Amino acid sequence: MREPLGRLTCLTIIKRSLREELISDALVEKIMGWRHSGFSVHSQVRAKTREGAEGVGKYMIRPLLSLERLSLDELEGKVCYRYGEKPEEVERMDYLEFIARVTSHIPDKG
Repeated sequence: MREPLGRLTCLTIIKRSLREELISDALVEKIMGWRHSGFSVHSQVRAKTREGAEGVGKYMIRPLLSLERLSLDELEGKVCYRYGEKPEEVERMDYLEFIARVTSHIPDKG
């Protein structure tokens, strides 16, 4: 029986990351124990060159948020996240909402 494409992608990335010593055996064991690995396949984007594949890879491993875009409005006690270049392209939220949004991306235990 063939592996689902998402699982095959997961295994391929893990094997390569281990070979390149980018991740540890302990992390692999943890990832493989997750009910939802976080890997899925979106087949609409296809890289035709090595540079294109590197671009997709860099996009995939980008951080959840950029610390350079994050600030604190001390007067109002709001966390500010700039999502564009214009001054009005800033989302403002209280710190509890910010923490809730960030932690919602952490997989459930097991």
